Amino acid sequence: MNRGELKKHAAQLVTPGTRWLAIVTGCISGMTGALVFSPLFFFLPAILILGAAVQRWSPRPGRWLMWFGSLFLTLDSRGFFIVALEPSRVLGFQQVVIRLLLILCVGLIWWCDVALVIDLYKSRNAPALPDQEFPRPADWIVGVVAYFLTAWVAWSTLASLNTVPRRGNWPALLLLAGCVGALDIAFALHAVRMRRARQT
Repeated sequence: MNRGELKKHAAQLVTPGTRWLAIVTGCISGMTGALVFSPLFFFLPAILILGAAVQRWSPRPGRWLMWFGSLFLTLDSRGFFIVALEPSRVLGFQQVVIRLLLILCVGLIWWCDVALVIDLYKSRNAPALPDQEFPRPADWIVGVVAYFLTAWVAWSTLASLNTVPRRGNWPALLLLAGCVGALDIAFALHAVRMRRARQT
């Protein structure tokens, strides 16, 4: 790359501080959620961690994956609040530590959200740089994760058809499906643009 291309590429990258913040937030939130709720809770923070890890080599798709993971981790942070503020007559050392971890997770999640919004504002005019090496391994990773999420949402929708109407969770399910669909479409359009740019 020449100097101009390097400058454009740097404009597409999330700052190292924000990427590390996302990784730390995902790790602490995932471990705390797995401890308090279920080991499966680590699934959503893992999306944020993976997006931050590959964003340097897959700038736009990696950033989208970070947004997706951050969004749903933010939505799940209300569960952290509920457990942290749950009244209890007797608090042992373990309960105090868990509540402090939950409060720390909420703070980190919101801090990460603010950092990602600031990054979005700064990079709003960053041009898409044609990548002659597209797709890189990092792009394949993001693509596989995106379509795995699609399969997971489709399976969850079919499995929940009988239970969702009674629980009233249709808005959450539709939000999840809409975000996953938007991620798939954005990645597919990005792949088409990169291929066309490489052929010109």
